[in-house]
Amino acid sequence: MDEGRKNISARKAMLLKEYQVLLQRSVKSIRENFTEIIKMAKIGDDGQVSRLTEYEHELFEMQIRAANMTHAAEALIKMVTDLKQFLILNDFAYINESITTSAVHNQIAQREFRDKLIAVKEEMAYCLQEAEQEYYNTALKNSVSVLDLFEIEFLRIKMTLDEFGTELYVDPWQTFVSIKGKLRKRAFRSPNLVEVVKDYEALANRLLDENCTEYSALCRMNMAKCKNQLGNIDQEAVEYRTAGRLYIRAEKEKESVENRLSMECLYMAMHCYSEAIRLHLSQGQKLLAASLLIELGKELACMQHPEDAIQNFERAVHLLDTHPHAVGHALRWKLCVETSVGFLADARRTSNFYRQIVESWPNSGSRKLHLNELEIITVMLLLALKPIKSEMNDFEKRLLQRYSDETDEALFTNDGSLLPNDSYIISVEIYLQLKSFVLAINNNDPSAADIALTAMHHHNVKLVHSTGSDASVPLRVLIKSLFYNESSVSLEVDSDFKVKDVINAYAYRTGRNEKDEEFVLRFHDHSSLNSEDVLHVLGVYNDEELIISVRGEDSRRSRNSWWWLGSVALLISLVGLIAVSVLFALSGDLPDEFGIIIDAGSSHSGLYIYTWNGRKNKTGVIKQYAPSCSTEIGISSFTDNPADAGNSLMFCLNNASATVPSKRHSATAMYLAATAGMRILELRDPLSSCKILSAVSNTMHSYNFLYKNASIISGIDEGIYGWITSNFLSHRLMNSASRLNDIRPLTFGAMDLGGASTQIIFEINTSEFTERGHDKSTAATSLYATQLYHERDK
Repeated sequence: MDEGRKNISARKAMLLKEYQVLLQRSVKSIRENFTEIIKMAKIGDDGQVSRLTEYEHELFEMQIRAANMTHAAEALIKMVTDLKQFLILNDFAYINESITTSAVHNQIAQREFRDKLIAVKEEMAYCLQEAEQEYYNTALKNSVSVLDLFEIEFLRIKMTLDEFGTELYVDPWQTFVSIKGKLRKRAFRSPNLVEVVKDYEALANRLLDENCTEYSALCRMNMAKCKNQLGNIDQEAVEYRTAGRLYIRAEKEKESVENRLSMECLYMAMHCYSEAIRLHLSQGQKLLAASLLIELGKELACMQHPEDAIQNFERAVHLLDTHPHAVGHALRWKLCVETSVGFLADARRTSNFYRQIVESWPNSGSRKLHLNELEIITVMLLLALKPIKSEMNDFEKRLLQRYSDETDEALFTNDGSLLPNDSYIISVEIYLQLKSFVLAINNNDPSAADIALTAMHHHNVKLVHSTGSDASVPLRVLIKSLFYNESSVSLEVDSDFKVKDVINAYAYRTGRNEKDEEFVLRFHDHSSLNSEDVLHVLGVYNDEELIISVRGEDSRRSRNSWWWLGSVALLISLVGLIAVSVLFALSGDLPDEFGIIIDAGSSHSGLYIYTWNGRKNKTGVIKQYAPSCSTEIGISSFTDNPADAGNSLMFCLNNASATVPSKRHSATAMYLAATAGMRILELRDPLSSCKILSAVSNTMHSYNFLYKNASIISGIDEGIYGWITSNFLSHRLMNSASRLNDIRPLTFGAMDLGGASTQIIFEINTSEFTERGHDKSTAATSLYATQLYHERDK
């Protein structure tokens, strides 16, 4: 063991010596080449004008020396990266030992420094006493003395010593390790998770004060895991959200220092946001999940990740399908990103969908401003893309014809101030300037186009990506009290108000004496809002009704009837227990459970009924109960009449209703998963996709089955499901019968050749995980998946 440690220490010393030699060589190369470049660029006297003939030779030499400097700098950067990787992967123990040793040395130096200061203090006190005696025994008693200044300085040093205190600096890494040690299970005692959460919170706040934002976020992630063990899902989501915001902040701090994105903190932030979103969705809080998606999308857009930002905005749109104002906010940001990075074709589709959403809003000033802006953006996109007329919708055709026509009689009727009836432009000036811009572009007159565009900017007409998407808009919200017998309170607020500002305004309007942190503001689905969230981020729209309650008041009001409710619950539980026992005795077995899966493919839809033993507590072997039922065409074909998409499934649903026992209908879960046909339709025509899914959901709701979900799954998910099915049926995902043998059979690769897409997926060798020292029992199966779209035979 000692010999092995000596060998490791020798390798470390040799590696350190190599790095030291490389460092000296690189720094020397940079310094020498830079010195030579300065010498060649410097002209000493007039006689050196003749050296102009050597200009090309010296320029070439300077380029070579600059390249040498670049290579040396790259070598230094690579050396730093290698050092980081070596320390992170192989030398944590050495780092901890070094940190501990440095901390001990610092503590010793601190003690010595404190002892010296105390000795100086005592010596100064003695000198001051002697000086005072001498002062009061001399004639200088009434004059301004140096002793006064000396006494003031002494008091200042004494205050400094008092502030210095006797507590020594504690390494935060040691604190972190000690907190994690509290989570280990003891022989007869489980860990105190509440105490651990408090310690993590104190350490997170301390690290944040010391500008260690990344490690503060790490503490917040550990707090979220503790909240998960406590079963507090709401607080777990809050901690993951806080950790994500801290990782974003750390990424921005690194970017400001290193002038580049390190990506590590950004990936951790995306993970934390995804966990918080997953928790909100598991609680049915779609609005809060969508607000986090929009928040993350904004940050990704600012950090030059437009593709990821657009995906987040699209997910938010799907979650906010019942809130048109919130959908408009997400689409506005999506349009902003697409226009700023040049995805003009996607921006055109988004603007059309956005316009249809805004047209469904109630008539208000905000609606007029959004439609005014959308008409201008649509005209700009048509000028940039120049699509053929067969690809344009009716609105785009009318716009292009209106602004390309050099005569417009509607503007000269009556007093000359009327606009076309079907135009969304809010003023004649903007209309004329936009029309002048279009005519100038059509006539290849760039100077006239620039003048018209400048005039539009003077009227505060800007494109989406130049205005931003967070402009403050006045809102009117209705606050309904959950516990007070009073009517709704109408409040005039701004869209950039925080939730706590709305709570304060409500308390001021109603004259409540409760502190604002005792109030809780909720959406109509009773999902609570964080006090620091902003209204426009949450998607709060004009005239929306919010619910306000007092924290803990619901439990106080129900405390008087607690015993009565407890008695009733006890009685019901006893009756239920007796009933279950009687049924079990009569039948001898629990009834089988059923499930329905609808595979909505591109060419047809298939309905499958499965069953499993009810006594297995949802762990029994699943078997297909009856032959599958198929439709003639897929639901993605009903773009012209989306309502028929739901009707196309009724034959199979009727068949399932007759096949599944009627007593099990209400407990039979039913899912619909749409694949490539709907994925392509979602990209081409998002509005038609939403209408088809809505029609299908309504049809499924009309049956007595336990409707769960109808959604469009990704191609990767579709491939993974196929891979799991094929390998499960071939018994290649089962563990070996012997516990001593941990080798399982090799899995098959899967290729799913569908009507509109093909998925290819196979397992990647995980030996890399075990070679780095990871436990085999914790190494996850790694899969490679890809999808290809292709034209379906018609």
